[in-house]
Amino acid sequence: MKPIIGIMPREEFDEKFEISYIYTYESVRRMILDMGGVPLIITPCENTDMYKTSFIDFPNLEDEYKSVMKMYLDKIDGLFLPGGSKYTKFDLEFIDAAIKRYIPILGVCLGAQSLSNYKKEFSLEKIESKINHNTKEKYAHSIKIDKESTLYKIIGKENIMVNSYHNRQMSPNPLFRSVAYAEDGVLEAIEMKGNDFVMGLQWHPEKMYKYDLNSKKILDYFIKKCEIYSKEKKRVVKI
Repeated sequence: MKPIIGIMPREEFDEKFEISYIYTYESVRRMILDMGGVPLIITPCENTDMYKTSFIDFPNLEDEYKSVMKMYLDKIDGLFLPGGSKYTKFDLEFIDAAIKRYIPILGVCLGAQSLSNYKKEFSLEKIESKINHNTKEKYAHSIKIDKESTLYKIIGKENIMVNSYHNRQMSPNPLFRSVAYAEDGVLEAIEMKGNDFVMGLQWHPEKMYKYDLNSKKILDYFIKKCEIYSKEKKRVVKI
C-alpha cells in the first residue's frame, strides 16, 4: 500500500465572482504521485470563511470537528504543508496533532513559516535584501547547509542552489534547529528537535524535482519516511 500524504489546502478569494475557495496546487498533487504517494486533501472542519476570517477571529476547534480531524490523522502517513498566502488556526491545530503522532511533515514556503511559528509568538518579518527572494527563476540563490543536519545527510552537499517565491522570512524557533541560510542571512531550513522528520524549507522542491537532483532527494526521503510510518503505525501521542 502506498503511503497516504495529507495536503493542507490553501485559501483564496475570487474578486470577479466574489467567492472564497480552498485549493491545492497541481504541482503538489502530481509530485506526490510521482514520488510514490497517494495525495489526500485535508478539508478544514470549521464552518467559517477560511479566507476572509482573520487569524485572530478564527474560531477554536470544537470537539465535534476534532473527531473529523482525528479521522484524517488516522488515514494519513505523512503531511505536506504547501506555500500560499495565509494559514489559519486549523493549520496549527492539525500540525500540532500530527507532530504528537510522529507523522512525517514537510513544509515549504508558507508551510515552513507555519512550522516556524509553532508554539511561539507569531513572527514573519519582511525581507530587506539585495537578493531577490521572490522570482520565477529556476534557481534564485544559494544556501549553506549545516553539516550536522538531516538536510545535509539527505543531499550530501553544504552549498546548493534553490528557487524562491517569498517576501517574508522565518525567525528561529527554540523547538527547531536552524539548519540552512541564504547568503544574506535569511533562514531557509528548519528541523524539529526530538522528532524523526519535521522539516521546513523556505524554497519549493516540489517545483524543482524534475530538473534538480537535490530536490528529488529531499522528496524521496520524505516519502520513504512516510512509507516507514505507514508500516510501523507509530500513532502514539507524545506527552
